[in-house]
Amino acid sequence: MSHADRTGGRRRGRPARLAFDYRLSEDVGLGGGAWVRHIERWNVTVADGGGERVGYVQVIILNLDEDVEIGDLTDAATGAWREPAAAAVRELRRPRAASADGGSGVLGEHILVLDRVFVEPDHRGSGLGPIVAALVVGRLRRGCRLAVCFPAPFDGPRPDDERDRSIAALGRTWASVGFEPRPDGVWVLDLEGDRLQLATEALLAATRAG
Repeated sequence: MSHADRTGGRRRGRPARLAFDYRLSEDVGLGGGAWVRHIERWNVTVADGGGERVGYVQVIILNLDEDVEIGDLTDAATGAWREPAAAAVRELRRPRAASADGGSGVLGEHILVLDRVFVEPDHRGSGLGPIVAALVVGRLRRGCRLAVCFPAPFDGPRPDDERDRSIAALGRTWASVGFEPRPDGVWVLDLEGDRLQLATEALLAATRAG
């Protein structure tokens, strides 16, 4: 779960308009398995006014309840998000001790994970990454108390010093959207207040000024 918007390549400048195409991907078995979906996978394509792709965003929305926690939706071996099988869901619904950091009572029933933001090389360096992220989170935030992200480059291995610089730069990017860091490396955005709205307005105002 990572993000990238590095400056580089031939710059075309910032488009005057952006068009967002939201797609929800689901895989539902028809053989009598569990039909309740705890994971929503959103793929958002971003284009300019002429229809040329500017980038894309991947968002995961976790739908929790009193029986299903974040840890139940992750593959321990790969860290990937995965829907529990029907038998696993039945097992999860047995009474168990409340979790101090993963239950819906602490994080809310719905959590938005900003999984990946990618800007095409020709459009990097014009500040599109935080604008696109803010607008997509604003559209998909319904019912979510928190948005989270994990600032890290995902475009291949790098030397440690370059990776550290990239993570620091990405941290500044997500801070401009309203995310705040936690000691465990996760960045969190409170969606119940006006922090995202104010950040989005500031980002859009900066584009008009520029």
